Amino acid sequence: MKVVVKLDHKLTNQIRTWGQPMYGFWNFLAGQSIVIYVLVAALFAYFGYLALGFYLIVFLSSYVIAILLQHFIRRPRPNFEKLTGYKMWIETYSCPSAHATVSAAAAASLGLLTTFPSSGLAIITIVCSIGFAFLIGVSRIIVGVHYLGDVMFGWMLGCVIALGYVILF
Repeated sequence: MKVVVKLDHKLTNQIRTWGQPMYGFWNFLAGQSIVIYVLVAALFAYFGYLALGFYLIVFLSSYVIAILLQHFIRRPRPNFEKLTGYKMWIETYSCPSAHATVSAAAAASLGLLTTFPSSGLAIITIVCSIGFAFLIGVSRIIVGVHYLGDVMFGWMLGCVIALGYVILF
């Protein structure tokens, strides 16, 4: 287990170093990104391609599940206050990343729940959603609030939650 934790820390530090030259971009993305998924979903719902209520259930429940798991797992966050000087307004745990969980659930449910008017729009939306979920997870590592393992677990959890809702309903 110690080997896995060491590898997680090493890869996290490499990703963080790689992203430092564009820290402002990553910081913005880490903090404001989830809003974009809500706006995209609202746009699809407005045109009648997405049941917004069902999408919001997946979106909100993935957040609640991630927060509950954080309190069960209790993995401390990286020492990002030392790295960035930023102080979180509420103390939470690190694993799984709630942002990664919600973004993966949002991306998966957009792809699975939307009735697209054309296959071209479907491909563009799905690829952009998945890419955006990836960027959100990377941003959480670069700004120093999560380890790579937290983000990867969040991505998997979000996909499982979205797929579970689609199968159940």
